Amino acid sequence: MVKFTSKFIYNFIYDYIDKDEGKKTYSVRLNKAVSDFGKEFLEGCLLGLVLSDGYLKDRFRFNVVSSKLAKNMEDILYLFGFNSSNYIHKRKKYGWKDLYRVSLNNPQSIELKKALDKTLRKLNYDYSFEELKYGPAQI
Repeated sequence: MVKFTSKFIYNFIYDYIDKDEGKKTYSVRLNKAVSDFGKEFLEGCLLGLVLSDGYLKDRFRFNVVSSKLAKNMEDILYLFGFNSSNYIHKRKKYGWKDLYRVSLNNPQSIELKKALDKTLRKLNYDYSFEELKYGPAQI
């Protein structure tokens, strides 16, 4: 859990995202086309999205209820040379929103993990992606 006490940091993300009326969770997305952002921003965005809503051990999976955020993830992965697949888990019969999944095969998942580790090194972190996401990293 991350707790912000700064209005600047809390509002900072809104310089880069957009949402429809209603609950942000269902429509959040980047406010411009993925190709309009710089490489370093997209590396950080990818890292943040995988840390927050992703799963990356043997295979990468990203599950969200925002179809537009899932599309952003697909586009980011594509720009970095990955070929993702997607799946929509229809959950209306349960009274829930559909779940959008973006995934990579095992070999590309390994490459993604290497790319995220490289991003962390560029940011001067001493932890690997796996340590940050799953432990035992203590920050």
